[in-house]
Amino acid sequence: MQQTMHKGKRMNFRHNWLSDTSTYPIIIVLSAAGCLCAGFGSYFLLNSPDVQISPMKRNSKLRTWE
Repeated sequence: MQQTMHKGKRMNFRHNWLSDTSTYPIIIVLSAAGCLCAGFGSYFLLNSPDVQISPMKRNSKLRTWE
C-alpha cells in the first residue's frame, strides 16, 4: 500500500479510513454505487439489442438477428 506523510507520521489507507467509524457509510455507499454501475453496464452490454459486439452485425441498416 502507498503510504503518505502527515506531520512526520506515516499513514496508510487502513489508518486514514478504517480507524474512523464515521467513514463506514461513505465506503458502503461508494462500493454499492460501483457495483450498481458495473452490474447495469455488464447487463446492457450483454442483453441490449442496440449493443453489437459481433463485427458481422455492426453497421447494418436492418436488424435481422432479433
